[in-house]
Amino acid sequence: MKKILMISILFLTACSSPPEPPQVEWEKRPEVMNTQIMNWTPTSNVIKSDNINSSWSNVLPGFKPENRLYDDSVFYAVAHS
Repeated sequence: MKKILMISILFLTACSSPPEPPQVEWEKRPEVMNTQIMNWTPTSNVIKSDNINSSWSNVLPGFKPENRLYDDSVFYAVAHS
């Protein structure tokens, strides 16, 4: 009984095909989604964590941020130290 059930499940899953993707209606007029540009200004503020459970240390001898040889986690650690 188990073999018949497994074979039928394998057969049904192997024979099924995904549905056709919807076709793009190229002749339709495009619809505008965003009418305004987002007002964003970069800041140099770092949001401090309210919940600090432990301490950590990371030694970076000769740290030079301009050479960009460090991983993003190092810059995150420097910014939050």
